[in-house]
Amino acid sequence: MENLHTEIEYFLKEVMDISSSGMEHFYLFWKGRFLREQKYSVNYVKDRAKPLRLMPVFSEENGEVKIIFLEEREIKESKKWINILLLGITIVTTLMAGAVWLGANPLSSIGNLLKGLPFSMSIMLILGGHELGHYFAAKKNNVKTTLPYFIPGPTIIGTFGAVIKMKSPITDRNALIEIGAAGPIVGFILSTIALLIGFSLSTVVEIQQVGPGIILGRLPYLLNFFPVYTSHLYLRVRMS
Repeated sequence: MENLHTEIEYFLKEVMDISSSGMEHFYLFWKGRFLREQKYSVNYVKDRAKPLRLMPVFSEENGEVKIIFLEEREIKESKKWINILLLGITIVTTLMAGAVWLGANPLSSIGNLLKGLPFSMSIMLILGGHELGHYFAAKKNNVKTTLPYFIPGPTIIGTFGAVIKMKSPITDRNALIEIGAAGPIVGFILSTIALLIGFSLSTVVEIQQVGPGIILGRLPYLLNFFPVYTSHLYLRVRMS
């Protein structure tokens, strides 16, 4: 342990003005201030710790940087066939949901089921893009994750969403922000593209009388900026 302490402190002194060190919950830690730019220092410490099979975790405490070195553990590979199976089932359930939104019976024929293809493609791309945004940002920051798990479900959109599982710690704040923000940013971009394509392919009409169906609410007033009349329009689902 003494040799390890000496070896870590040796390379830390290259980028850190050390104020204290010790052991906390059986793990070695150091406190101090970085001598160089934070991003460079964090990456330097990570690179030097990797051959020692250590994972540095960075935090801020009383205005100082605190680095705890965790033992790097072997991470088992996830079973990718589960991801593929759930993806296939979710494609089917979103196809069914899309067909129902068009008033077709998805169980009556393949043709009726495929009527839900535009809806299924849109929602799967948005969900998949969101999760893959997290996934690739995690890869960039050397955080191990699973592939997306899609969750099929008997809902009006055919799914409960998708998730990925983090299999190693997020070691610093910048990585946390980058991984957390990447998913919503990608999802927002894909959602906006799908929305604009949907508008371009849609015929917008004003509903004079509301019959049987589901009223989803008034379209956002933001849409008044588009060159279509929307202030008295309602989004309505016909049930057949």
